[in-house]
Amino acid sequence: MDKQFLTIKDCVERHGISHNTIESLFKRKGSPAIRVGRRWQVDVNKWDQYLLKMAEESKG
Repeated sequence: MDKQFLTIKDCVERHGISHNTIESLFKRKGSPAIRVGRRWQVDVNKWDQYLLKMAEESKG
């Protein structure tokens, strides 16, 4: 199984959210994003699960 990783730029294009917002989400505690050198990367499936979890928690 091939893993696909997204960068901040990929997430900006995919979700239409600003670079700063994506970067702050990546830096949050519990985020599945990892830092590789100077760049951030995140596994696509883990990122989608993380966003769904955040959305469910924000509903209350």
